[in-house]
Amino acid sequence: MFGQQLQIPESRIGNAIIKIREEGLNQGIDRLRKSYMRLFDPKREPFAFESEYVAEHFQQQAAIMADLMGFYKAFGVSPDCERCDHISCELDFLQLLSFKRAKALQENKTEEAKICLEAKAKFLDEHLLQWYEEVIKLVNSRAIQSDDSFYLKLCEGLEILMSQDSKGLTNEQ
Repeated sequence: MFGQQLQIPESRIGNAIIKIREEGLNQGIDRLRKSYMRLFDPKREPFAFESEYVAEHFQQQAAIMADLMGFYKAFGVSPDCERCDHISCELDFLQLLSFKRAKALQENKTEEAKICLEAKAKFLDEHLLQWYEEVIKLVNSRAIQSDDSFYLKLCEGLEILMSQDSKGLTNEQ
């Protein structure tokens, strides 16, 4: 992935993506792996899983995961290598919804586009917007302590993306 040339539009999020990509290339895969393992120690925060922040007990964790799987299955996908409440799965799903909506609009399928937009708004409201700020705060804190510029840039990009997504939804509806 890092070796591919991407067409990234000039925008606030586009500029953040370019900075993240450049920092990843500068650090290299071995350093990025070490950073990930240092930041996401499975025994202490920050965790990359929604249910670790939102659920108070095991039954709530199961309910969150069941709801997430319901969203994913409704659009014909399921995580293949991570727990369904991992931040990467949730972000991938938002990307899928955006892609499907754009394709539907391109093909003049307004009802399909509307379904994607509504699903995205509901997914953001019920899931990602409930916990992403906490994980960003914790990752930023840990990244500052270890002078990890890649994860600082990644958190900055995620904040921009989530800000644009949540604002964009209110403008589009």
